[in-house]
Amino acid sequence: MHSEVRNGDSLAFEVMNGPSRDRIHIANMYAFDQNMSIDLEFKVVFAKRENPAGGTTRDFMALKNLQIMGVVHTDRTGYDFNIQGTCDADVKSPMNKCNTYRNFRFSMDYNAKLRTGSLRLKPMRF
Repeated sequence: MHSEVRNGDSLAFEVMNGPSRDRIHIANMYAFDQNMSIDLEFKVVFAKRENPAGGTTRDFMALKNLQIMGVVHTDRTGYDFNIQGTCDADVKSPMNKCNTYRNFRFSMDYNAKLRTGSLRLKPMRF
């Protein structure tokens, strides 16, 4: 069962694990620097299914070329952000099995303390 939720022409996914608050700010600071590249890794749930043993198995979606264009604090704790940017994502299969990456704009509500959030992908139109 795929875990994405369709809302118009955008897709929504759950983020289970991601980078620290400092790493996000450093990536934002060097977003347009030609000599510096900061890798960010977010674990994005592609699909969930129940195990016979009673647990849940999750498949994760691969994201590449993640570039943060803006970070906005959504509260006063300093841990809740709305992150905007672009990335390449394979929304057809988990963990790059089909290698069908497409370019997306993304918006992510992310809690850097819990390292969880929600990701919305919208296809880029040229």
